[in-house]
Amino acid sequence: MKISIGPYEVFSSGTIVGVLNEPITFEFNGLTYRFVFIKDPDRETPHYEGRSIEGMENGIEILLINHDQDLGAGFVDPVKFGVLNGRDLYFNYRTYSLNGNNGTGGHLLHYSWLLGEKK
Repeated sequence: MKISIGPYEVFSSGTIVGVLNEPITFEFNGLTYRFVFIKDPDRETPHYEGRSIEGMENGIEILLINHDQDLGAGFVDPVKFGVLNGRDLYFNYRTYSLNGNNGTGGHLLHYSWLLGEKK
């Protein structure tokens, strides 16, 4: 099966029910992407920041800050996260807060890894 969304080919897509507020890590083709949920009381709106993972040449940590919205948070358009097999690699997601444990019940993450056109 091959799934496409406009110019993108779906590489992987799914849903993860997070455990408490533990990071969610994707590892494939020598690449590591770690998503970390953080609350910042000094900011009201959800946003994200990226940084390299210390000690890893091909690792990126994405901080999902204030993604505890009942109505969800995420990208409007896919964001380029690298290159995979000569094709641009994009990521798109929506995340929802799971209530419980005094607001630390984890997150529901819907994600899609997308590939751009062949070069």
